[in-house]
Amino acid sequence: MAIVLRAVRQHGLPMARATILCLLGTLIAGAGAPSLQTAVPALVPIGAALVLGMPAVRQLRPEDRRVALFSIAIAVSVVVATIISRVFV
Repeated sequence: MAIVLRAVRQHGLPMARATILCLLGTLIAGAGAPSLQTAVPALVPIGAALVLGMPAVRQLRPEDRRVALFSIAIAVSVVVATIISRVFV
C-alpha cells in the first residue's frame, strides 16, 4: 500500500480518496481469503479499487499505450493459462 500511495503522491492525485480505496482493496482481499480458502494478494484488489475509483488512474499517455496493451495481453494469458491448468489437471 505504501508503494501505491507514494505513486499517488508523485502524480498529484487525491491522497484521501486513494487511501480509502487502498483500504477498501485490502478489506476485499481480507474477505476473499477465507472465502477462497487461500491467500489473496492485496495488491490486485487495491489496484482494481484505484482503477475503478479514480478516473485519472485510467488515463494513459499515448506513448505508453502500446506497452500497456502488451502487458495486459501477457497478464490475461497468464490468468487464462492458470485457469485452464487448474480445470483440466
